[in-house]
Amino acid sequence: YGVEAAILAVLDEISVGGELLKTYSWWPFARLAGFVIINVVLGMIVYVLFRKAGIIGGGSNETPPETKATTPKVPSWVPLDAELAD
Repeated sequence: YGVEAAILAVLDEISVGGELLKTYSWWPFARLAGFVIINVVLGMIVYVLFRKAGIIGGGSNETPPETKATTPKVPSWVPLDAELAD
């Protein structure tokens, strides 16, 4: 997240009322609040995207269809590929 630091560093050099923002006593608190807000918003965006992708949470409330386990119909005398390898 080097972009956050770069954005806040640029804001430090903006002058308001003839003085730089970083010289005001309230600026460190506003800068910290902005940093926290940026991270919370980015975290929420990532959470929503992961939730929609089904990575976080259950995805949909539907139950997946049941699958039956089947065994391949290969005769027992047929050698497997690993048995043929040298």
